[in-house]
Amino acid sequence: MTRTAIFRGGTGTAEIRLTVEECCNCGVAFAMPLTWQRHYRDDPARWFYCPAGHRQHYTESEVERKLRQAEERLAAERGWSAELSSRLASTDRRLSATKAVVTRQRNRAAAGLCPCCNRHFTAMERHMATKHPEYKGEAAE
Repeated sequence: MTRTAIFRGGTGTAEIRLTVEECCNCGVAFAMPLTWQRHYRDDPARWFYCPAGHRQHYTESEVERKLRQAEERLAAERGWSAELSSRLASTDRRLSATKAVVTRQRNRAAAGLCPCCNRHFTAMERHMATKHPEYKGEAAE
């Protein structure tokens, strides 16, 4: 339950929103500022005390724990998906560049240009067999 308390002092008025809590050990009801409650709820490892001195802390509910785990898995999957998308785009760019090089080399060979020494030859096949026997050109697709 949240209540708003207004405190008047010598210098003015202050408004503080309070929330009512119940001690899990002794059952005494006490109020704490809403900002404190949020602070303690955000970090279950932080402890606070009831007016009778019982140490306590907020625990994460099963639903909150499952939700947090699901959000963590979703974030991990999104990161993995982004990484795969980036790698796929990079691979596509490399493949496109490689295809361009292969096409350029095939066109040059078809025009009678030697891919090794850039000289023009009318009898390209004979030249490649005699001058560059170690060269293995790409087969046409």
